[in-house]
Amino acid sequence: MLLWGCLIVLSSILTFDPKLYINGDNVEYINLAQAAREGRLWASPKYPPFFAWLLVLPQAAFGLALLPQKIFVAILHAASGLLLLRRARSLLPRGWGEPVAWVAMTLVPVLEFGHYVMSEIPYLLFSLLGLEALDRMKSQGGARFAILAALAAAATFYTRSVGLALWAALAIAVLIDRRPGWRPRAIFAGLSGLLFLPWALRVLLGPRNPYFRQLIQVNPIFPEFGVLDLAGWVTRIAGNVKVYLLGEIPTGLLPVIFRWTYDSPERRYHFLPWFVGLVPLALMAIGLVLAIRKREPLGLYLVLYTIITLMWPEVWSGLRFLVPVLPLFLLLLFRGLLWLAERLRRRVRRAQTAAAVLLVLWILLGIRNQAILSQKVQSYPPDWNAYFKIAEWIKTRTKPDDLIVDRKPAILRYVTGRRVVTFPREADPKKMLEWMDREGADYVVLAPIPYDDVKRFLIPAVVAEQTRFEPAFEIEEPYAVLLRLRR
Repeated sequence: MLLWGCLIVLSSILTFDPKLYINGDNVEYINLAQAAREGRLWASPKYPPFFAWLLVLPQAAFGLALLPQKIFVAILHAASGLLLLRRARSLLPRGWGEPVAWVAMTLVPVLEFGHYVMSEIPYLLFSLLGLEALDRMKSQGGARFAILAALAAAATFYTRSVGLALWAALAIAVLIDRRPGWRPRAIFAGLSGLLFLPWALRVLLGPRNPYFRQLIQVNPIFPEFGVLDLAGWVTRIAGNVKVYLLGEIPTGLLPVIFRWTYDSPERRYHFLPWFVGLVPLALMAIGLVLAIRKREPLGLYLVLYTIITLMWPEVWSGLRFLVPVLPLFLLLLFRGLLWLAERLRRRVRRAQTAAAVLLVLWILLGIRNQAILSQKVQSYPPDWNAYFKIAEWIKTRTKPDDLIVDRKPAILRYVTGRRVVTFPREADPKKMLEWMDREGADYVVLAPIPYDDVKRFLIPAVVAEQTRFEPAFEIEEPYAVLLRLRR
């Protein structure tokens, strides 16, 4: 197992991306960790606090420097790999668990998020720890595993709200399985309730959490569209079933198509044909049924996690939300494949050989994708490279009190140290300019980054009122410009 663990670490090192991730959430976590160091332990109504608390560790030694925080997440990725190796060995026949776990932890999305200052990989670690602790509690008993299971379950929903799925799955497993005895079960139930209470009180009595509001909105980016009715919920779930079950999950599990964060929107949603995707889905379903029949909490957890994901707004649908469960999905897939190969062994002489060939193919495709990723992480794609060139100009050529309008305010604020705000989704150019005047904006960033609202709202306002702007800094290819407002 140690060898395969080292191979997971090696894959992580070879594909390590030292640059700032383009999702603003990573900067938000960095800022929340700084707030925690200053004594504001739960500074955001939106983000659960535990990942930010963990980032206090590298920040205590290195401040806000990005690289130590990325290395810290990479360490958590390696720890997740070791726990997944243990789980794979328990679920799959001898000799299969380790290579399947390596494939699972080195899928491109999992490797990418293994370097980003984001909560997906810490969440994966805590969920695996909770599942492992519950298994130990069932097989060995003892209060220490009950305590560890309760702490790990709480760590998941204090890291990501969807962690309630794991907590519920573990709680149901403890309720229906009496093997551990009453004492460990009582400890788990009591400690879980105590740990859940602060989270529940914060949600119910604290600042309003935007996640719950966004969940029921037709489109969180455009609140004016209102909230979902019954037909809206049906449409959303049906749309997400198409995106996730027929698109993201099979394409993510079968590493035939290389996709990564910086792909164009068109390529990011380039999936395998649906009839091809049904094959891994069917094998995964067999593995899921086996887990549920054996009353393993893993099966119920993945069902609950998937249900929550299917309820999330379609505008944000994407592979990112599957990263914490994608390795577990792959274990279920191979569990189903090997179960099927065993059942077909007498009728199809080389069924198990075919399964082994498929695993080798998975490994080879994984190595190919890692080689591609190791090249791509060397620099930003041209559109984002232009954006960060503008950011560098702002950092060195503007005044500290200048106010910049940008689509990615958290990122630009972190990189430049300047005051940055995003723009309202206002279709009337005159109202957009009135808003800029009220805010006292000095500069506007127009970069070719792939966000529709820049094209729909910001660019039309600038074009309609172009006499109010003058170029301060331009990049020819791809075209990007920093505009200065004329007073």
